Amino acid sequence: SGAIEAIWGLAQLYGFTPSQHSRFELTGSFFNPGPYSGFLVAILPIALHYTLTGHRIARILSGVVLVLLLLVLPATLSRGAWLAALTGCGIVLSNYFHLYNRLKALFQKHKLTISITTICIFFLVTGTLIGIYHLKKESADGRWLIWKVSSTLVTSHPITGVGFGHFAGAYGEAQAAYFAAEKRPAGEELVADAPETAFNEFVQITTEIGIIGLLLFLTIIIGAFKAARHSNSKAATGMVGSLAAFLVFACFSYPFNVLPLLVLFTLLLAQCTPMQPGSRWLSGIFYTFLFLPVYFLATGQQEREQAYKRWKSEQIYFNMQIFERTVDNYKKLYPLLKDQPAFLFEYGQCLSRTGQPETSNLILEEASQLSADPMIRNIMGKNYQTMKQYTQAESAFLKASRMVPNRLYPLYLLAQMYNESGQIDKAISTARLLLEKVPKVPSSATEEMKRDMQKLIKDHQHEHANPTYHGQL
Repeated sequence: SGAIEAIWGLAQLYGFTPSQHSRFELTGSFFNPGPYSGFLVAILPIALHYTLTGHRIARILSGVVLVLLLLVLPATLSRGAWLAALTGCGIVLSNYFHLYNRLKALFQKHKLTISITTICIFFLVTGTLIGIYHLKKESADGRWLIWKVSSTLVTSHPITGVGFGHFAGAYGEAQAAYFAAEKRPAGEELVADAPETAFNEFVQITTEIGIIGLLLFLTIIIGAFKAARHSNSKAATGMVGSLAAFLVFACFSYPFNVLPLLVLFTLLLAQCTPMQPGSRWLSGIFYTFLFLPVYFLATGQQEREQAYKRWKSEQIYFNMQIFERTVDNYKKLYPLLKDQPAFLFEYGQCLSRTGQPETSNLILEEASQLSADPMIRNIMGKNYQTMKQYTQAESAFLKASRMVPNRLYPLYLLAQMYNESGQIDKAISTARLLLEKVPKVPSSATEEMKRDMQKLIKDHQHEHANPTYHGQL
């Protein structure tokens, strides 16, 4: 599978096969270069291990796979994958060449030389890490912000977490509170976004299911490493290297949210545990009982699968803005898809566009529990504005602007709401705040919003300068 993915990636690099993403030319069979690089790097230590220790045919085949992986992996530009590759391959090479014992013997004989060499290696590694950081500085800063804000969630829910699957919604609230608490550096505002994951599985596990969940997870990992260490299997070192590479990659990405990587992780854990002798009959009975609930769960998903298909067909009409037709069909799909934030957002918009703002806000409130997207709060604010509930609209727009402070649209809506409700001073101050902000991604839309705000300020200044004319109006 590693060889197939590597060849697939090479074909994409040379233009023989299309990418799975419009912004990236290298994705393999995945939707993004991130998970793709994670899959490759988890195979790399196994390929290296069999290249070093396998028999003739196995060694040749593994060597070919190793070369293919090394050709593709640098092109993914995934710094987390590069660090994971160094870790996993380092474990394999250290075990094969008995580096620990050799370095220990050398240190006893040449303490001064080894100490100087260690210091030089330390500075070299530090410089390399700094260079990797500056390769995609904004991305690294963005992830650091995510981890910092996530730590506030861990502090507020240390034992049980915010709930499995509720990271994004809780994160949106936490980031809004983070930026509302005090004035933050401009750099933090610029890299803020609405992530669906923590880009660190250990952080996400702790945030969602608390310290108890993290300890249980670490117990499984430590148990697998201990089992592999006491195993007599020749493949154990390769599996340990691959599992270590996977876990290092998991510190910088979201592999547990990608099914092929989750399956790979499970297989690596299983391979680290040696086979235990036992009765074939007992094993057969155990796997039969294990298979039954899986079978019933799988067959019970047919209705949900049909709901996804109907949703996809309805999205055509949603994108065409035929909301009257779509809203009734979305209502039928709601019981099956109410755990999907994208569906809830679309359903809420349909309700809003068909004159049902109150019902729309109930659905969008559910969506906000599962997503950090500030557009949910923007639509809720517009619904409140339609119902003339200006205080609630103000609260929704302010929260949206604080969730991702580099976006101009929430402030634009807020200024318009203030203007409509007669809060002119607030409208002008909000318009000026918008004009001061530098958008993360400049576009014609952001320029149009700034022009509208300049016009709003100019109109009110003109009215203030001509009170007689204003009275006639």
